[in-house]
Amino acid sequence: MAANWVPIAVVLGLAGMAAAVILIWRWRVAALMRRTRELEERVTQRTAALQLATEELHFLAFHDELTALMNQRGFWQHADKLEMESRAGETMFGLVLVDLDHFKKINDRHGHRTGDEVLRHAAGLMQRQCCEEDFVCRYGGEEFAILIVNTNPDRLRELAEQIRGEMERNPYQGDRGLIRFTASVGVSYWLGGKDNVEAMFGRADKAMYEAKETRNSWMMWNPAMDYEGGQESA
Repeated sequence: MAANWVPIAVVLGLAGMAAAVILIWRWRVAALMRRTRELEERVTQRTAALQLATEELHFLAFHDELTALMNQRGFWQHADKLEMESRAGETMFGLVLVDLDHFKKINDRHGHRTGDEVLRHAAGLMQRQCCEEDFVCRYGGEEFAILIVNTNPDRLRELAEQIRGEMERNPYQGDRGLIRFTASVGVSYWLGGKDNVEAMFGRADKAMYEAKETRNSWMMWNPAMDYEGGQESA
């Protein structure tokens, strides 16, 4: 009996060891799989965070922090694209420059924070007058530039008057009451041929400064403005 008992004990011991090894192996595999899933989740989270940070940096690079409109860099990016598309397809696009009249007085009288709120308010008014495919930009300070896609001179005239009127009719409602403001608007459009956006910007700028002679008005560029400028230079 004793001779038969020893092998059975050995076998049972070996079986127990094998079972323990299998349990340890399964535990280690399960732990490894959990660790792998945790690492995959971390990688996924960090990749998503990195992508979000990249998108935020890209947004900040091409948009104005105060108004969330496109900034000057974003303006030229889309302007160059529209120029190439117009050369290829012979479509017309327009440029509207908007400058808030006597904005320094608003800052001096009500403070720069209130001035910032007025700028945000004006930005919203302009966006509501434009189509979804148009590009409204804060070019700098109190000056805005709007690229109007697939348009014509008549539509540009209507838009210029709408923007001017919206500014006049919708003062900013501040903590201390209404703050009224107006804008001077200059308009130009794609002439085709060898025209380019820089030349368009110069024409719109001339028209805007013509409008600023009287304030709260708009002007569309015409060739006579170039002639008058040449006469003054002469």
